[in-house]
Amino acid sequence: MTLRPRYVLSIAACASKVGYVFLIDGTPYDWGISLQANVSTTAAQEFTTEWIAYYQPELVITERIATNSNKGERSRELNNAIWKAAQIADVEWACADRIQSYANKYDEADALAARFPEMKPWVPKRRRLWDEEPRRTIIFEALSLALQALQRDGVSED
Repeated sequence: MTLRPRYVLSIAACASKVGYVFLIDGTPYDWGISLQANVSTTAAQEFTTEWIAYYQPELVITERIATNSNKGERSRELNNAIWKAAQIADVEWACADRIQSYANKYDEADALAARFPEMKPWVPKRRRLWDEEPRRTIIFEALSLALQALQRDGVSED
């Protein structure tokens, strides 16, 4: 029998932002976005170290970016800095594949907000083609990543 970690910190990164979700017993407890953590790998590692010290997670999850992913080198470097911070902090960590189960990020955010109503105010507005991606999407990427990783491992709560 494998037990589900009670305190989980999931961190998602892209070139312009880093988002996190802290879950307790599989439910989002706190979340946020950092526009400074993406400045450098050092910054990403420092912010992750601070979040680990504050939340005291049993497990840190970040994305394992596939070679055929649209994410660039910068995102890959930031993700590596995140798991390196978890290693240094001596916290169990996991790199999980991000599987897109919805037509787009906005449908995914809507579905996650339906499951976790406390996330509803954070659902990003759908963008027009010429708009930048809303910052809030990274929070839902982190949440989805955590849920997928916990579900994939087939962990039970017994």
